[in-house]
Amino acid sequence: MALNQIQFFHEDSAKIIAECKEFLESKLGRQIAPADVEMLLINGLAYRELIVRAQANDAARQSLVSFARAAALEYLGELVGVRRLPSSSATCQIQFALVAGHNGVIIPAGLRVQSTDGKVTFATTEEKIVPAGTMLVNVGAEAAEPGKVGNGYELNKVNIILDPLAFVSTAQNLTTTSGGADEESDDLLRERIKLAPASFSVAGPDDAYKFHAKSAHPTIVDVAITSPIPGDVHIFPLIEGGNMPTQEILDAIQAICNSKKIRPLTDSVYTNSPSKIDFEIQIDLTLLTNAVADTVKTAVENILEAYRQSRKNRLGLDVVRAKLVALSMIEGVYMAEPVLPLTNIIALPEEYTNCTGITVNVIGTHDE
Repeated sequence: MALNQIQFFHEDSAKIIAECKEFLESKLGRQIAPADVEMLLINGLAYRELIVRAQANDAARQSLVSFARAAALEYLGELVGVRRLPSSSATCQIQFALVAGHNGVIIPAGLRVQSTDGKVTFATTEEKIVPAGTMLVNVGAEAAEPGKVGNGYELNKVNIILDPLAFVSTAQNLTTTSGGADEESDDLLRERIKLAPASFSVAGPDDAYKFHAKSAHPTIVDVAITSPIPGDVHIFPLIEGGNMPTQEILDAIQAICNSKKIRPLTDSVYTNSPSKIDFEIQIDLTLLTNAVADTVKTAVENILEAYRQSRKNRLGLDVVRAKLVALSMIEGVYMAEPVLPLTNIIALPEEYTNCTGITVNVIGTHDE
């Protein structure tokens, strides 16, 4: 349940002015008229007091997890043993091609390969000994610059060798670079702090597993926990933007949640990618006769797009046709008919409902 923003000190400017006016009149022994010079002083003092009250309210809210931000939130996290997850670098597999006739080559750790756009440099993370006669070798690499900047380079987009090596002719990334993340956001840190108390009883409760899973990587925005049979725990993480987790992230979650210090003795832990349910939204609108078609159509498209964006980081969300109709019934719309999806989509906790497109058609007009 969302909490309303608490106010420790009222910020009613009219009330502050009235209080100041009453106090000054009691000291002067007379009433103060609106045009008196004292009213100018009162208004100035009231303005300054209002600023101080706003700052005091904000400072007081920094002691509450729901409203704290930045460093204040980090200090609250320390009370329950939660620290902000640092940024991480994107990773990939780079394949090196060797020249025929070599007698063995060592690919050193730290060998740099740059992206074709020159924006990101990847460095090998391990030393690889290539025996004579082997012409291709794959080596893991990570971006030198942490954060999302290293994500999304597809096959052969990381191929410029910055550190030439004898008998090595070419390099290319075999996998799309992924896993790069900026420092954990305040919202994600806040959610983990709220989940932290559940982790005190190891990973028995759902929220405990969610806490430990979300601690594996700063890009994890939602986690579903299911137990189809007693003793089996299945963990399904969702990555920021509605993306599926990489194998590295799945392995990191498995390593944390399957630790003997966290996992109850009788649990068997399995980590998997969520199932994706793709669907399209198509709405046919009948407008009121006097409505401006383009304006109404654009407004409905924007509302449905906001609906799509609000669901991008959540698992297990149903798609209800009546909800789509309600969102589309704005001023100027006589009737909204859902064409797609054909039926309501009822999602399981581990399923991700992914909207792949939005189409809004104006099919006619009608008098009110």
